[in-house]
Amino acid sequence: MKRIFIMLLITCSAIVTYAQQDNKSLAQPTHVIELLNGIIIDFGQTSDQIYSVQKNPNTNQLESSIRIVKFLAEIKEWFGEDIGDCFIKDEPVSYQMQHFSPGNKEMFGINVKNINGGPHNHYMVRTSTQQEMWLMCVKNTENPQLRDAYAIVWEKADDLKVKGTVFMITSIRPDIYTQNYEGNTEMSTVTNVINPNAAIDPLLKMSRQDDKAKEWMKSLSPEQLFSVMQMSTTMRADFMKAAPIYQTLNKLIKDGPAFNARLGIYADKYAPQIIELNKGIDEFYQVFLKKFKDLQPPTEVMNQVNTHTYKEMLQYLTEQNKLFNEIYRVRGSLPKKAQKAQKHVNELTEKYMKELNKLVIERK
Repeated sequence: MKRIFIMLLITCSAIVTYAQQDNKSLAQPTHVIELLNGIIIDFGQTSDQIYSVQKNPNTNQLESSIRIVKFLAEIKEWFGEDIGDCFIKDEPVSYQMQHFSPGNKEMFGINVKNINGGPHNHYMVRTSTQQEMWLMCVKNTENPQLRDAYAIVWEKADDLKVKGTVFMITSIRPDIYTQNYEGNTEMSTVTNVINPNAAIDPLLKMSRQDDKAKEWMKSLSPEQLFSVMQMSTTMRADFMKAAPIYQTLNKLIKDGPAFNARLGIYADKYAPQIIELNKGIDEFYQVFLKKFKDLQPPTEVMNQVNTHTYKEMLQYLTEQNKLFNEIYRVRGSLPKKAQKAQKHVNELTEKYMKELNKLVIERK
C-alpha cells in the first residue's frame, strides 16, 4: 500500500511538472511586451506605423498581426541597457532569441505567412551594421500554431538622439508551415538574409561564377548587399500580389459557361489592377538594374543579372497573356477594360523582348 502511495505521488508530481513546463512554453514575454509598448508610448512615431490584423472570417480567430513603429528618443532619456535585461529575463518562455551589437555584419528580416496560405510579406529588421538588435520568438498563447516575434533595433541618429524601430509580429510558426507545405521553407521564418555562410539571393548567386565576380562580391559592404537583397525580395512580393487575381479568374473559367457573365465582370474589375501592378513592377525593375549597375559589377555579372531579370519579367507577362487568351476562348470576347490590360501586357512583352534580344546581340 505504501509503495502504491509513493508511486501515485511520483505520477502526480510528473503530471504537475509537465503541466508547469507546458504552461511555461505558452507564457508571454511580459517584460519584453511591457518594454516595447512603453517605447512606443514614450517615443513612437505612430503616425507612420504599419499596423494590420488578419482574422479567420468564420471563426474570428487571429491568423496574423503586424505592428511596426519607428521611434526617436533623446539620448539622455534612452534606456538601451535595460532592453537586454528584459529580453534575458523572458528568455525561458522563448524558443528563439537573437542579439547583435553594433559592428556585427549580419542583417535580419522576418517573413510573414498567414495560416490560410495567402501571399507572404517580408519585413526587414536589422538593416545596418550600426544598429543594435534584440529579437525573440515565442508560441502564441491563444494558438500555439502561431509565432509571436518581438524585436527592436536602434542606433544613434546624431549626438543627441537615438532612432530605431519596434516590431511586434504574429504569424504561423515556420516549423508548422514547413510540415504542411513541404519544400517551401521561405515563407514564415526569421531569416538571416546576409550571412557569408548561407546561400543568398538567386540574383547574387549568379555573380559567383568566376574569380572577378568573387572579388567583386567581397568588395561589397553588408549595406550594399542588403540593398540588392531588399529590392529583389520586394519584386518577388509584387509578383505575388497578382496571385489572388489569377486564382479568382481561373476558378471562374473552370466553373464553365454558366459563369461567363461573372467572368467578364471580374475580368473588367481586375484589369486596371493588373495594369497598375505591371507598371509598378516595370518601374521597380528599372530602378533595381540601375542600382545594381551602380555597384560596378564585372560586365559578365551585369549581363547575367540583366538576362535573368528580362526573362523573369517575360515569364510573368506570358502567364498574364495566357489568362486573357483563355478568357477570350471561353467567352468568345474580352471586355473593354480587359482588352486594354492585354494590350498593355503585349506592349511590355515587346519592350522586354527587345531588351533581351539587344543583350544577346551585344554578348556575341
